[in-house]
Amino acid sequence: MRRVIASLAIFAGIVFLVIGTFMFMLLRNQQTVLNETIEPIEFQTLTDGIYEGTYHGTRWENTVRVTIAEGKIIAIEVLDDMMIVDDFVQAQLFIRVKEAESLDVDAISGATISSTAYLKAIEDALLQAKK
Repeated sequence: MRRVIASLAIFAGIVFLVIGTFMFMLLRNQQTVLNETIEPIEFQTLTDGIYEGTYHGTRWENTVRVTIAEGKIIAIEVLDDMMIVDDFVQAQLFIRVKEAESLDVDAISGATISSTAYLKAIEDALLQAKK
């Protein structure tokens, strides 16, 4: 009986350690992403073309392709996505950016960190397009 209890205790300890490590990896650098600032960019001054931008932020790392025509974003495509993907967040955020013609948009509720990471990648692309 003692062996069974000891085995269960060891198993529980290993499970706790694995879950704790997973949670640490999942949440690390959260504050770093939240503290990022988005540079205001005048969309009218952008050069037409297709630009790629990347944000490096551990599990929030992503790469986007932004297509600009006549000073407006006409398409945003994700080339390399985050570890945990939410298509709804992408779609809603990209619609907000295109409609506002600005990166100064509200984050998607419940996805502030992901929204910020996508906005930083878009910003990186647009900085290349500045005239």
